[in-house]
Amino acid sequence: MLLSKILEQIKVNQEHANAPLEREPVSTYTGRLGRQQRAKESLKDLKRDYRKALRESALFMIVAGSAKDEFASIVTNDTFKLFAADPTDLYKDLANRVNPSLYQGSHNNQDIFEILGRHLEDKAMELGVTEYPQPTFKQEYRRNITSKDGVVQLATDVINQQVGAELAGLNAIFTLTDKAIAANHSSKTTPIVLTVGSDQLALDLLAALPRLTKNVYLVVAGKGSKALKSVPGALLIKEVTEESVGHTLATIKKSGK
Repeated sequence: MLLSKILEQIKVNQEHANAPLEREPVSTYTGRLGRQQRAKESLKDLKRDYRKALRESALFMIVAGSAKDEFASIVTNDTFKLFAADPTDLYKDLANRVNPSLYQGSHNNQDIFEILGRHLEDKAMELGVTEYPQPTFKQEYRRNITSKDGVVQLATDVINQQVGAELAGLNAIFTLTDKAIAANHSSKTTPIVLTVGSDQLALDLLAALPRLTKNVYLVVAGKGSKALKSVPGALLIKEVTEESVGHTLATIKKSGK
């Protein structure tokens, strides 16, 4: 279903779901309460459908380099109004679900790995993922983890190496759904900017996101590593300005994979 059609239904159901009932006559209260409850249930299904449509229309821009934040700031301003997300939110969310006692005490890393696996199952269900490769514990995961940052890195390595970094893209869509609805987003394409501070994460996303959509681009803004600049098809912006960003977006639109 088109985003525009889903939005129409969302607005109707939101109106019913948010309608105040305090002053309703007794004779109509029960009926209106029932309609409100049905509207709230319908909104859950409609949001799921809207999120699915966002995924089908997604265009990811993986933005790295010294001026990545400036690029993200410009594309989300009132001129371009694109969506931006931090792909590491997925790994941070999983790490936040791990009890700090596991990495502040004397537990071994396999305990943390197993707990992360359980939280990953819950997260996958939230994202609508019913099947994914089950990760296995590897020798390289035996490392000294004494902080949440260490858990974040472990979650990043396990997911990107064994499960698939496209989960970070799905999580970005999940977190942007309400914002897109509030913005009445109904375009045929949904550009999503993912800012990354790690070359390895950028490369992992570049390899994995095409499993979600063919529209995946790497943008190196400002100074960037040779490894990223040498990626075939990478878009390089030496100086990030509204004009140069607009030119880059036009290039992406024109290439239309």
